[in-house]
Amino acid sequence: MAMEYYNVNKNQVKGRSAKEEIFISWQYPQNGFFKINIDGFSNDDGFAGIDGVIRDESGAFVACYWKHIFKNNNNVAEVLAIRDGLRLAVDLGLHYLEVESDSSYVVQLCNEEVQPNWDCFGLLKEISGLKSRFSQVKIQQRYREANKVADKYRLKMELLEIMKTFGLTICQTF
Repeated sequence: MAMEYYNVNKNQVKGRSAKEEIFISWQYPQNGFFKINIDGFSNDDGFAGIDGVIRDESGAFVACYWKHIFKNNNNVAEVLAIRDGLRLAVDLGLHYLEVESDSSYVVQLCNEEVQPNWDCFGLLKEISGLKSRFSQVKIQQRYREANKVADKYRLKMELLEIMKTFGLTICQTF
């Protein structure tokens, strides 16, 4: 018992747990694969959007997508972002694909590891059908910090929506 207590508490310093620092960055896909980094988001009022960026094995830009999805929650937005990314990858004729989301729950849903709520059920059935159209597809969770391209793209979309709301013209494309 004393040894177990020691092992649990050996990394504590003056009553605090020692923290492990980890380096987080975007990782290239496996050779021969393409990677989609997706982001689904909603604000406090429930207005939501999705986006995604597809890159090849060298990290070069292939395609991107985004859209406003009206009122939805974060989980529905993330699932929609994956579904639309898979649709685009099918249209582009990609066969080997890695999909990254910052939501571990949505990754579990898409990998059929947990039971879905009613609001995602139909979308997940469609995702399952889309996955069968690839030679290999991996849906994985990654920290938001490793998904900065999709996250920055989302911020630019929000800025464009705000500008349109106030009738401002767009001088530069993003």
